[in-house]
Amino acid sequence: MRGLSIGFGSMPTMLVEDMALSLESGRTLALVGESGCGKSMTALALLGLLPPPLRVLGGSALLDGQDILAMTQDGLRRVRGRQIGLILQEPMTALNPAFTIADQIIEAITAHRSVSRHVALDQAGTLLARMRIPDPQRVLGEYPHRLSGGMRQRVVIAIAMAGKPGALFADEPTTALDVTVQAQILALLRELQQDAGLALLLITHNLGVVAQSAHRVAVMYAGRLVEEGPTAEIFAHPAHPYTRGLLAATPRPGRRMLPVPIPGTVPAPGSLRWRGCAFAARCPAVLDACRDAPPPLAVVGTGHRAACIRAIA
Repeated sequence: MRGLSIGFGSMPTMLVEDMALSLESGRTLALVGESGCGKSMTALALLGLLPPPLRVLGGSALLDGQDILAMTQDGLRRVRGRQIGLILQEPMTALNPAFTIADQIIEAITAHRSVSRHVALDQAGTLLARMRIPDPQRVLGEYPHRLSGGMRQRVVIAIAMAGKPGALFADEPTTALDVTVQAQILALLRELQQDAGLALLLITHNLGVVAQSAHRVAVMYAGRLVEEGPTAEIFAHPAHPYTRGLLAATPRPGRRMLPVPIPGTVPAPGSLRWRGCAFAARCPAVLDACRDAPPPLAVVGTGHRAACIRAIA
């Protein structure tokens, strides 16, 4: 993905600007940042699912040599589910309460493969078993509201995997789950990745989840990529003040210091009064030059980039 920009209006208000990332088979890229930074919007744009009036204003995203941002809706329908699976962050809204679990998985299977309902039903049961769901035949006949949160999330993952995609976008897949179930869901995603060589985009604000699961981390702030690199490098040597703030605000076992919140909030789209670094108003190390122009992403270590004047000086 290069130069992805998202906005709305005739004089566009920008929500995401000039995003550039790559996703590799068998690897996990974590996209992190506070709510409102543009993480989910980036994934929805790649799948052609932006709600109106939002639209992609520029950029390209290559999947097996094809630019999916230039595809028609018919082309994107063939990509969604078959080549890229999507796990939405709230399974109760992702699942239709009026249909059984069997109906919803069968729909996902038959959307991409010409098989009979009977064959699709057998495959649905196999998928649920693969998701470590006890008594999958019983669960197939249930409705979403009769399942626990962890079970519903496993069903959503089964639907995302029904088309046997090569890439999976997981948007806050452990939200509202208790710690034990969260660990089970993360272990399931790792197992699926190892078995199928999945390229996994993990969208989250939970740095504990990132530390357990991701090979690389991309940090977003106010619609821009501010830091990107190997997970171990980001955690050990964060180069951007926003990344350091996120880490300082995260509770850690064995750390005596209390978490330190980042003052202020993420700016609303169009509210910035300058064209410099969007984090300048909240940054404890801000310089006058930070407000002049947005700093470019520059190499600060092996495979490690950051967009900060102090980091690249």
